[in-house]
Amino acid sequence: MDGAEDGDAGLPADASRVPLPAGLVAVPAHGAGAVGALLKRPARWWLWVKGAAWAAGAVLGVSLAVRNAASPWGVALALLITAVCAVMAGGDLALAVRGGRPVLVVDATDLHVLVFFSRVSVRLSAITRIRVYRRDMVITAPGGIAHRGRPGRARSTSLGNLRVLEVSGEDLAGYLSARADAAGAPR
Repeated sequence: MDGAEDGDAGLPADASRVPLPAGLVAVPAHGAGAVGALLKRPARWWLWVKGAAWAAGAVLGVSLAVRNAASPWGVALALLITAVCAVMAGGDLALAVRGGRPVLVVDATDLHVLVFFSRVSVRLSAITRIRVYRRDMVITAPGGIAHRGRPGRARSTSLGNLRVLEVSGEDLAGYLSARADAAGAPR
């Protein structure tokens, strides 16, 4: 299974035969045979707009805190609004800043999610189940999930908001399932 027989050095021979669905692109910077999913262009624009709106909400929250300085409850509520808006702005802007770079990459052995607030790696050979629920995907891989490079005890992880990706959720799930089978994942 070290095979470079189909011209994809670094990929197992079975993995190089998995058809690439529309929306996934080659990402040579992540190794031979690595593919990635990009954000749709309209989704990037919408993420910038939402991020700016959430950032404006955070600024409004700070101004409310200053205006309500005499009331501890007013300040607490304004700071809560500020914190929520800042986190929401950060999530949207973290995706928008990726630009034309992939938000998830599948290399020879792993699936890597490269979003700032959700950096997770899933070993393909550990995947036991992939389910798509409307806009989200849940990947079950006991013992094969690492968050920010550190192995964890999580049995599953989720990929949210799949609708912003160039590849459809069903196509991505099918591709990951085929790659997991090629990697010898228990099913």
